[in-house]
Amino acid sequence: MIKISVNNVEKELSEASESWIADQINHHRGIGAVCVKIYIKAPGIDLALASEGCGSGQPGGRKPNRDEMMFIDAWQQFQLGSSPINTGRLIAFLKQIDRYV
Repeated sequence: MIKISVNNVEKELSEASESWIADQINHHRGIGAVCVKIYIKAPGIDLALASEGCGSGQPGGRKPNRDEMMFIDAWQQFQLGSSPINTGRLIAFLKQIDRYV
């Protein structure tokens, strides 16, 4: 299961079209900071990834496992922790990770 949240508007990835994601990001970018969070839950994976616009949160209570590190590494490779978030790279990341969950 993968969910996406843009400034607290949350959807299952399967219900979030590329245009919905782009519209949400563009709308919130016009207002101020954009906070994008991706929640990934699957056997052996329980992970939340957040963009820089979300501010600093509490770190997780445990070290990520090897499978979770694969998603963290991809998030960093697509430079999605930096601001402003790049919609094209976010969509490419989501397409890539959707194949693994």
